[in-house]
Amino acid sequence: MIIEKLTKKGDNVLIKFDDETELLLDLNSVLDKGYRRNDELSEDEIENLKKLSNKTLVKNSAFNYLSRRIHSRGELYQKLKKKNFESEIINETLNELEEKKFLDDEFFANRYAEEKLFRKKWGIEKVRSNLFLKGIKRKTIDEVLSAYSGDKVILENAIFLITKKKKFYSNKNYTEQQMKQKLFSFLRSRGFEYELISKALNVVLEK
Repeated sequence: MIIEKLTKKGDNVLIKFDDETELLLDLNSVLDKGYRRNDELSEDEIENLKKLSNKTLVKNSAFNYLSRRIHSRGELYQKLKKKNFESEIINETLNELEEKKFLDDEFFANRYAEEKLFRKKWGIEKVRSNLFLKGIKRKTIDEVLSAYSGDKVILENAIFLITKKKKFYSNKNYTEQQMKQKLFSFLRSRGFEYELISKALNVVLEK
């Protein structure tokens, strides 16, 4: 196959061949190979270029997702897999992104925990289960969330939430025990731990 045209597209180069095949490659790869118009490539070279092209497409898609927000490795893998990219190429690309610190599960877990615990007022257990679903390793989750264990703000959030919920339930004619059960279930649904719920209930129900 003969190269008919090379077109620079940002950090990539689109190579068009005489049989109308088109391959998108990383600019540095093209420069390293020294490809020029009218170069004739063997079948083996074309196969290697196809693999490089697939990797370029995976990398471009990965950066596109990362430009919108930070992702965990597991999240990014699933999104790329849905685009029907090969698992081997996806993992190679993600390994490279991790080495260059474009992808960092510990950083992601910390940012995610801060947002959900303090802005969304989730409990630690809900954050834990969601991080696990996003593919974060248990060890990383435990290390990240251990820093928030016993945080006064989380208790204050629980108190704030059930104080508001108690007002909502105030016209329901619940007994004290029923009210306590309702508030307990509400905080459990938001992922708060048993001990913290007990402390929050003691504060709110004594008012």
